[in-house]
Amino acid sequence: MTKFLGIVFIALVAVTANSNASPFAIGPTAVETGLTNCLTGDVLNCSGGADGHHVVSKELVCPIGGEKFTGFYLSTYSTYGRHLDWEPVSYMRFPIPIPVCPSNGYVMTGDKLDKDEIEGYKKLLESKPYKDIYAQKHATYFLFAKLSELSGEKSVDYWWLYLNATWEADNCKNKVRYKEYALETIAAAKKKLAELKDSEELYWILKTITPEMHRRIGDFKTAQELVDKFGTPALKEKETNEYFMLAKTVLQKAINDKNTDRVEIKDAREDLKSK
Repeated sequence: MTKFLGIVFIALVAVTANSNASPFAIGPTAVETGLTNCLTGDVLNCSGGADGHHVVSKELVCPIGGEKFTGFYLSTYSTYGRHLDWEPVSYMRFPIPIPVCPSNGYVMTGDKLDKDEIEGYKKLLESKPYKDIYAQKHATYFLFAKLSELSGEKSVDYWWLYLNATWEADNCKNKVRYKEYALETIAAAKKKLAELKDSEELYWILKTITPEMHRRIGDFKTAQELVDKFGTPALKEKETNEYFMLAKTVLQKAINDKNTDRVEIKDAREDLKSK
């Protein structure tokens, strides 16, 4: 169960368009690419700046246009659980937004671009569809998803990007954007689920996240319908199965309570023990 609990936490700060890289993988790029956009007001970003410990500043150069700006990257941090939408429980909020070049809206994922890629992205950034999106001051993960879609990228886990965008919107307490990103997450998760088998952990993660998105936007009817069809996981590890069933129980209570707030996945008896 220890491995299961840890697979998603470090990945929160890793951004990649590589189809071979799971959004739950642990790797050295977590810190290297976990940079946040500078606080320019060009994006939906309420994470704050560098604090000298958890978030550190770094000077960045935009690969398209050579623009220089100050960004931030995630340093040391701790997590101790997760919420129903899979955001870690911590003393800080996730994700650290991806750096976005202020003048043109290019989302810096840490990937090195060759000459042809630079030209291709330059055309996309100058296109009306992307300019219109960027002008609306969206969350950075939403921008990354839309830029990827416009480029025709098929290897990106779009549900993961949109889910991270909901965390960004939630951190900013922007309900309008949250609903927009939640609906995108639902649609992308539905497509991903169709590719998975119930013998895969990701299948059950998405079976949890999808009704959770409906609950968070107040669509309790659909959330309940999905919980009713949740099923019973039969994965290799008993503790993993128990965790997903706990998530279902916690989700059911939140639906019954007509609660749209963030809810941590934990046994209610834990609260009793702490009192």
